[in-house]
Amino acid sequence: MTVGEYVLVLVSLVLGLGITDVLASFHRLLRAGARVRWAVLPVAAAVLIVLLSLMMWWSQFPEDQTRPVTIGQFLPRFAVFVALFLTAAAALPDEVPPEGLDLGAWYRANARHFWSLATLVVALTMVLEGADAVARDGLRALPGFLSNRSFDVVVLLLFGSLAVLKARWWHAAVLALAYVGPVFWVSRSIG
Repeated sequence: MTVGEYVLVLVSLVLGLGITDVLASFHRLLRAGARVRWAVLPVAAAVLIVLLSLMMWWSQFPEDQTRPVTIGQFLPRFAVFVALFLTAAAALPDEVPPEGLDLGAWYRANARHFWSLATLVVALTMVLEGADAVARDGLRALPGFLSNRSFDVVVLLLFGSLAVLKARWWHAAVLALAYVGPVFWVSRSIG
């Protein structure tokens, strides 16, 4: 196995644990039955994080896995996957209390934490990709990098706004917009 393949296994484990956490939490909500008052926003946010995790995992298949990778190069990237795991773990409640759970109220109480982590994932990813561009091509690469990442900048600002703003309509609108990226990615990648 190459270093790249070992790295991919570790990344797969971390992302797989995050997806497993979302699925296990969703299962506990389903098993609680009538004790759960369902809401669309937390479920939509959880599904989005699963899609983003799959996108991040898929993007880890490098064209050249034989390139040497140092631990110093890997650790900052690993921080992105740790942040993504923490975001997935925060997507849905870990348990349903005996008296029941209003999922909408739970989402409102936890939105700042969840969306702060999601914003951190996007920010770390952009910083690392920007650093790679600068390391490869010098500072002259930065304006081009930023112009090519305008979609990511918009996502960063929108996710950050969800950590601050509480308006339900805004959360619904941003979540609906946030699905544009994964839907485009899935439709583009299959063909």
